[in-house]
Amino acid sequence: MSSELCRVNNLTRVFNKGARDVVVLNGLNFSINEGETFCVVGESGCGKSTTGRILAGLLQPTAGDVWFRGVNLSERSKKQVKAFRKEVQMIHQDPYASLNPTRRIFDILSYPLLRHRRGMDYGELLESVSDLLTKVGLTPVEDFLDKYPHQLSGGQRQRVSIARALTVDPKFIVVDEATSMIDTSLKISLLDTLTKLQTELGVTYFFITHDLALAKHFAWNGRIAVMYLGEIVELASAQHLIQAPQHPYTKALLSALPEADPQVTRTKKRFELTGHEIPSLDNLPTGCKFHPRCPWNVKGLCGVNAPSLQSFNGSCSVACHVVHGESHKN
Repeated sequence: MSSELCRVNNLTRVFNKGARDVVVLNGLNFSINEGETFCVVGESGCGKSTTGRILAGLLQPTAGDVWFRGVNLSERSKKQVKAFRKEVQMIHQDPYASLNPTRRIFDILSYPLLRHRRGMDYGELLESVSDLLTKVGLTPVEDFLDKYPHQLSGGQRQRVSIARALTVDPKFIVVDEATSMIDTSLKISLLDTLTKLQTELGVTYFFITHDLALAKHFAWNGRIAVMYLGEIVELASAQHLIQAPQHPYTKALLSALPEADPQVTRTKKRFELTGHEIPSLDNLPTGCKFHPRCPWNVKGLCGVNAPSLQSFNGSCSVACHVVHGESHKN
């Protein structure tokens, strides 16, 4: 059984917006095992990327704790900080902005190698860069070494971003909407490359996406957490969540996915919500944040009391009064 790599306890992040505090993350709790694909799904603004940036050490939480290999990130020594920076990497959403436009691909990949593996000569450096490009499917490598980012396609740039993340032999990679800015035809190919690297290198992924279909494809053997307005509303193995969703929000997301057969899509029964507008983070609903859009909304309960994320039938965790039968007690 895989050991625990990362854990977050009561993770909270508040941003100051003028005279108001905006709660972007509200008390997240979850753990991630070594070698696992842990996928986070939700609409824009739900806190997915903020969570990823905190896990990557790029942003500090307002409250709560992040543990990595049993060490609290807020209590690390300088030596532990240095080790963490090698073990944890992030692949950003925008390959156009994340690569230095003034550097050749060889330079982009060789810089972190020289920084973390001192004493490499040019021959060793060229061999390592070539190996990285081969790993991410950019071959023949001679066609890419002297090119600049603007000379590559979006998909090729994102593969360079993946290669750069691999330069320090990371064990944990935060993948933030890495396929959102590339052509649909290339998305599956890029995800297959990430899956192949996980098999070969044993890396752990924290995969962020708004596309549940992509999550289904990429994290089928992992777990999926569904987020809504800064909270996890359902957490389960990908297979269980796709085949037997419990939370009404998850049901709505799944029912909106197109089917391979257009005829099936046209006749597919949708799980309809009562409202389509996502509440503003500046003015969050009381009680369950999803209740203004929820067809299961129980008056006097859902709009008053916020549900907690609880285990359901031992197969998943759900934050819903109705799923847990609490509406019958009201």
